[in-house]
This record gives sequence, C-alpha cells and structure tokens, in this order.
Amino acid sequence: MFPISRPRPRPPSPGQPRADDRRIRVHDPEAHGAFTAAATALFAQSDGEFVVRARECETLEGETPDVVVVQRFPDAASAQAFYDSPGHQQALKSAGGAFTREVVIVEGA
Repeated sequence: MFPISRPRPRPPSPGQPRADDRRIRVHDPEAHGAFTAAATALFAQSDGEFVVRARECETLEGETPDVVVVQRFPDAASAQAFYDSPGHQQALKSAGGAFTREVVIVEGA
C-alpha cells in the first residue's frame, strides 16, 4: 500500500485573487432553493463575485454534480470570511441535509 501524499499548501501571494469552487449534490431541491436564496442575498453583501452558477455541466471524470458554483474573491481572507460569516453558517445549518458539497479555495482565479 502506498502512503497518501497530500500537497503542501503554499503561502498566499499578497493580492492574489482566490476562487471558491463548490460542487453540489442536491438531495432536497426545495430546501436547497431556500439555502440558495439566503446565501445569494448574503453573497451580494460580500466583496466577491459569481463566475459560474450552473446546473448543467459535462463531467470528464468523477461524479457529475447537480450544481457547480465558482465565486471569485480578492483574496483568501475574503473567501474564508464569507464562508465563516454567521449568516452563511446559519444558512448552512438551516439547510440540514438538503445537499452535500465539496468546497475548495484556490489561488489565481
């Protein structure tokens, strides 16, 4: 068995834009819709912008998500601040098990 190798995070470059990438599997469309409305209203108050919001995509490898969202922020701190904000965390909590997702912050978007 080979050991799992994980890439080491690089320290962020000052002023380097970051993207927040979300691949979402929806289990309860109604509850996911309520979460999306709440999160979109909160996002409008942030310093980020939507790059992609799509329900259809072509998957080349892995599982096809129901929704793909890419958001751009000026830096990692802004992306993390939005994710950690009390309003966003409350919206996530209220959504319960309406969806599962993968969320990553990447440099250089």
